[in-house]
Amino acid sequence: MKKLFQFLFFTFFIFTLTLTTFSCANIIDALKEAFPPPGKSGENIQDENTEPEKPNDVVDDEQDKNPETEKPNTDGNHQGSNSGGSDTLKPVESYPYKSTVNFTITGLVEGTYFIEPKFPDPDSSNENIIFKERAFTQDDKSYTFGIDENELLYIVFDFIDINTKEVIMKHCVELKQEQTLEEVLNIIEFNTTVNVSGSYNNYDNPKLLFQVFPKWDNFPLQKIYDVTTQPINISIKWAEEYAVPYLVIFNDTDNDNDYKNLYFNRDHNNDDYAISNLVHGSHGTDNSTEFTFNLEIFDSATLLPSLLDESQFIEIIHPVEYNPSDETTKHYRFEKTKSRWTFLIPAGTGSDGEFITCYKCENNLEGHSGDHLWNLLYTIGILHDEEFKNAERNQTTEWHNYIKQIIAYLQDERGLTVNNIPDFLQN
Repeated sequence: MKKLFQFLFFTFFIFTLTLTTFSCANIIDALKEAFPPPGKSGENIQDENTEPEKPNDVVDDEQDKNPETEKPNTDGNHQGSNSGGSDTLKPVESYPYKSTVNFTITGLVEGTYFIEPKFPDPDSSNENIIFKERAFTQDDKSYTFGIDENELLYIVFDFIDINTKEVIMKHCVELKQEQTLEEVLNIIEFNTTVNVSGSYNNYDNPKLLFQVFPKWDNFPLQKIYDVTTQPINISIKWAEEYAVPYLVIFNDTDNDNDYKNLYFNRDHNNDDYAISNLVHGSHGTDNSTEFTFNLEIFDSATLLPSLLDESQFIEIIHPVEYNPSDETTKHYRFEKTKSRWTFLIPAGTGSDGEFITCYKCENNLEGHSGDHLWNLLYTIGILHDEEFKNAERNQTTEWHNYIKQIIAYLQDERGLTVNNIPDFLQN
């Protein structure tokens, strides 16, 4: 009898243990299903014996080996590719409003490119534009952006060749909240021939800058070409209404196939500077797609001025306030800093420049503005046109002629004193 009880107890113990183990296993499975590990869903928990997914860098390496399989990033919640942004990225859905840009593309490059939006900071200066990062969603050629209340979103769309990764076109839009833009672009090819006359042998790295401006001048598409082979043939693809090319031969001082500022000011830090006339035209204004431009090197052109030596550079700066305790500040004058010259314009009551005012003077505001120079030129009869600006930017011999006109007016017409006139302006 005792053995019978022992047998029944042992059987009941084994049955209870088995049932408990089975229940715990079910509970654990249920917990795993309800609370999957981070990054996994209950339906996609990977079996431990299956091959793990390849990391992104491995995928990228394989795509580099097979470029024809590479595809643009069209993730639903794109994180942007523009460095330097200070905004914290957040999903599109978290913005109070959504707006959309739809592209309808016709023409020559359909299917050979992808489109990448960039977001310039409108508060940045032209010389140092900051691109902010922002999430967006993309569905083929439709782009949805999160918009804050009363926000005006600036977007620059780069059209990028899917094989060469070169930007082949730019398109700019402004987007408001709850707005849908239908951008219809007919992209055609323009063929440009550039003829260069004159000798550029005096320059180390003569290059041709060909740049096309879209809606906003801050974001030109630029291409650099060697000038040793003539003529220079250029083909671009562009939406007809936005093709406005600018061309100039410049000295690429550091030979980096880039330019340092839009206007090639020779009087700024020895950066790249123009060595020819600058020409521009408008593609797409008629039915023609064939254009010819002629550029002429400054030093060898019979109708164009020569470039000045740096020791003869003259910069006109903003007016300087007259200080009654310092008589020199009363007069127009030249000052030399290092190897360059500056022309100073006196401003304020009692100065020789009192007859020239600016907006701030006229409205009793603090300080002065560049209007003193523009009003001086207007009074003399010098047009502040493209010829004047080119002479100033490039520091040509023509620039000295403008300065001599200013000196002659002040001394001969006004009877004023101009101090410390450089010798090269005396003849």
